[in-house]
Amino acid sequence: TPGGGGCSPFTAKFRNLSYDSTGAITKYEWNFGDTSAHSFLQNPTHTFYGDTSNQYTFDTVSLSVTSNDGCRNTTVKPDWIIISPKPKPIISAKPTFTTLDRPTIQFGISPQSINIDTTDSTTRYYWHFGDPYNKDSGGHSILQNPKYSYPDTGWYSVYLKVTNSFGCTGVDTELDLIDIKPAFAIFIPNVFIPGTDKSGNKHINNTFKPVLSSYSSFEMTIFNRWGVIVYSDTSPDPGWDGTFMGHNAPLGVYIYHISIRSLWGQLYQYNGNVSLIR
Repeated sequence: TPGGGGCSPFTAKFRNLSYDSTGAITKYEWNFGDTSAHSFLQNPTHTFYGDTSNQYTFDTVSLSVTSNDGCRNTTVKPDWIIISPKPKPIISAKPTFTTLDRPTIQFGISPQSINIDTTDSTTRYYWHFGDPYNKDSGGHSILQNPKYSYPDTGWYSVYLKVTNSFGCTGVDTELDLIDIKPAFAIFIPNVFIPGTDKSGNKHINNTFKPVLSSYSSFEMTIFNRWGVIVYSDTSPDPGWDGTFMGHNAPLGVYIYHISIRSLWGQLYQYNGNVSLIR
């Protein structure tokens, strides 16, 4: 059949049209012009693969037939199969982890991508940033190196489709590529009630501890009015339960010092008072 081609990988079905007017053809040998093994089928199917040079690949196909009387004849089709390079994009994103107060991600084409000429203006791009909130109104782009600002916390998968100047398309999907955490925030109560109520139920705020998000380190020290340390920890949990040296601490006002670093390394320090009541 006539030659042709397509985007790599391209699968072609070959049909033998050879005949012998005086005998019968008993052997067939196909050479597909690449590094694959020859085929000895009468009507073979073969898959051609392009290279990574972002250029057409030309394959010469030949067929040798042998008749029952031992005669052999070969037909050669030079550059009969033309393979177009298929792009293999790899998504680049910086950063892949951030917080909601810094939600903008720079996307681009990784240098490890194959068969993509980023200087060719005919190359087409389609991005989807995995944002369900802006799926129709802004969660996509046709730019080569877009920026996108995520409106909420969560994990986001990113999809990229690239069509090169040869008309071939390749895709890359990175699952859970982008991780958006909450911005740093903290709430420090000014009173807590250790122990239980008359029914034996723990009070809702029966320990003193700050509620915070998006931090990398934490230190809290609590002093009594005489400057004695009654509690110290490097984790906000479980918090101070209102005891000191195994006994209930006296009612009153206590002084705390809290030192926190955000996920970006910024240091926050808080000093204040908390009232212990029973």
